[in-house]
Amino acid sequence: MRRNTSPALPRVMTSSLRLMPMGLKWSLQGQVWEIRDAQRRYHRKKAPHMSMTPNQVAEFCLTLPGTHESLKWGNNRVFSIADEKMFAMLNAPAKGVERLAFKVDGDLFLGYTDRPGIRPAPYLARARWITMDLPYPLGEAELKTALTRAHQLVALRLPKYRQPEFLVPES
Repeated sequence: MRRNTSPALPRVMTSSLRLMPMGLKWSLQGQVWEIRDAQRRYHRKKAPHMSMTPNQVAEFCLTLPGTHESLKWGNNRVFSIADEKMFAMLNAPAKGVERLAFKVDGDLFLGYTDRPGIRPAPYLARARWITMDLPYPLGEAELKTALTRAHQLVALRLPKYRQPEFLVPES
């Protein structure tokens, strides 16, 4: 069993798997229960890796094949392909916070939302979208990979005859 030496992460040992109240997170390795808020505070103290700015995210999204930008729902910058199929969105600063939202794989959705600073996107969570505030908790390389994957998820849902013009060549 891996021991947690951080005093900021309280834990409770259990002998069997059972449901816990909202706000608690569990780990199968050692069946350790950790309180999510304490975990967020612990990770927030660490210096984050270099992240992208909203303008860099917009520039990167526009480099993906067939992407165009539009303003919707007020001042939200929406990046879409093929007749308004959205894959990413930069929300205008509401209450001083600028957010990035994009589509993720269904298999990775819960893994992303368990990470500090990432949560399900309002109104779009059922379509497997996540949202994050500035500074983005993902590094530049990881964010570019996630945005490229979001673009590809939408492109693969298009009819077969339209897919080739939107697919990113594998490197």
